[in-house]
Amino acid sequence: MDRDACAFEFKGFILQTPADDLQVVDHGPQRFFLKVSAVIIVLISSVALLFYVRQNAMVLKCNMIVCMLTTNTAFGLLTLIHHLFIFLFNQRYLHLSSPAKFFVFSNLTLLSQNIVSVSSIALALDRVLIMSIPVRYKIWKVGKKLFIVVFVLNWLVSPFTYCLVLFFSDLNDLIYLVNVERSLKHYVFYPITCVETVCYVIFALQYRDFTKRQTRYVCRKTENAQNQIIWAQMVCHTSLVFIPSSILSIDRFLNLRIEWIATLKWTYEMPIFSTSIMLSSLIPLLKMWPRRKVKTVFSVKAASLKSVSRKGRS
Repeated sequence: MDRDACAFEFKGFILQTPADDLQVVDHGPQRFFLKVSAVIIVLISSVALLFYVRQNAMVLKCNMIVCMLTTNTAFGLLTLIHHLFIFLFNQRYLHLSSPAKFFVFSNLTLLSQNIVSVSSIALALDRVLIMSIPVRYKIWKVGKKLFIVVFVLNWLVSPFTYCLVLFFSDLNDLIYLVNVERSLKHYVFYPITCVETVCYVIFALQYRDFTKRQTRYVCRKTENAQNQIIWAQMVCHTSLVFIPSSILSIDRFLNLRIEWIATLKWTYEMPIFSTSIMLSSLIPLLKMWPRRKVKTVFSVKAASLKSVSRKGRS
């Protein structure tokens, strides 16, 4: 690769060098979709989180629904910050000495994908534990402990590890940072996606057994809504994340080099993932949206007449 003058494609952008005239060229409508979907994700997740907290004021806030909506909001914000960085960079408000430093910032979107996937795993695992050990779940406060574990992983361990890798990296070595990005995707994100799918399968099986055992059990409104949120996430994840990720993993390890798979990787992977997050954020909003309470008014006179008639019959 000629590092003095080249055009390198990365995440749907073209990095044009030499370094003193570096420019990031947006060459696809998928970038516009990512910006719009990021705004929608932030708005939907924030409003859904507000509704959930208001409706569950007496319930412990440290639960996995709050964690999921928070990480979805963070994903949207990081995507917007990413595109804001590109805008400032092209307008020459930011000055970078090499394309490698652009890679450092671009990989934050991949970090946000891992954060969202970890919270989804915890949400599915949380529902499985509620159905399998409901009494111990409350006594041991499993939900609160799981929330703390996910918080530490997402907001402390993952960013610290990412910064540590970059600290010991050569930021001027463009090829090395490309390999770091590929390693994060193929050896971190894709395995997390597989674990997430396994957790969804376990949830589906556990939910089926739970409904068979508890035929007369009627779930509360909140629990029923949370189960429906998991089902929606499972459908979105399987169809929009797991299947494309599996195709890309097979292509990488078998080195197939098929044209449409390359198009999927460079053009449609992030928009598809963003669509999955947007849909999985929309379901909680619909479930938590406040509805009018229908009050049934009984006529006192009619009720008294019915009671009198019943007494007369007896």
